[in-house]
Formats: sequence, structure tokens, C-alpha cells
Amino acid sequence: MNWAVVIAATVTLIGGVFVYRWQKETDRLTELAKERRATYREFIEAIEEYMHVFFDGDDTARQKAFSNYRVSKRKVILLGSSWVLKAIETHGKCLAECRAVMSGEKEGLMEELIENIRKSEDEIIVQMRNDFAYGIHVGFSDILPLPREHRE
Repeated sequence: MNWAVVIAATVTLIGGVFVYRWQKETDRLTELAKERRATYREFIEAIEEYMHVFFDGDDTARQKAFSNYRVSKRKVILLGSSWVLKAIETHGKCLAECRAVMSGEKEGLMEELIENIRKSEDEIIVQMRNDFAYGIHVGFSDILPLPREHRE
């Protein structure tokens, strides 16, 4: 019996098992990244839709947009990183505070609250981008500014 052949075959087999497992894990992570991107994109669209009716939309439009926002937020909760979820939580707090001021339950400056909502939206985008930067921290200053419409 030629031991060199047996050893070479065994090493090849073990190496093949490790490469196969590594490739499966890589494929799984790639698929998760695709799913996250689609989910994040849907959530950003839901935020935009909701913010268009948040301040001056009728109740029916506001309820429909909020429902879409809530459903897409739940999808992000299933797949999103903890950094994205923290940014979404901050955004939700900003919206709640703004709603309280709009209803008269609380006092506050609307301009400041609107700016906080915008900053929290930007932070969501930054954290979503960081999710795909693979270890490279992306800050808001690294992202080209997008034109923003005035939402009042």
C-alpha cells in the first residue's frame, strides 16, 4: 500500500470538507445581505411615504402609510443589525415626541423636532450602509448628501 496516496487523498478530502463548509457559509451570508438590502430599501420607502403624510396628510392616508411603515419596520427587526435597530428606535422616539407636540400633549419647538427626525433618518441610512461596509465605518460625512424636500 502506498501511504503517500492515502495521505494525499485524506488531506484532499478534509480540505474539501472545509472548503465546502466555508463556501456554504459564504453563500448564506451573501443571501442574507441580499435580503437585508431589499428589506432596508422597502423600509426607507415606507419612511418616505409616512413622512409625506405625517404632518399634513388626511387620517386615512396617514393610517395607511403608518401601517406600511410598521410592517416594513417589523421585517427590519427580523433581519437588521443591532445598530440599525437602535437608529430605528431613535427615529420612533423622535416621531412620538413630535406627535405629542402636534397633539398639544407636550410643548416643544416643531423646527427642532423636525430636524431631529431628519437626523434620525440620516442615521438609519448611515447604519444601513455600515451593515454592508464589511468592517469599514461609514459616517454621515462619507455619504454624498441627497437633496431633501422640505416636509412641513
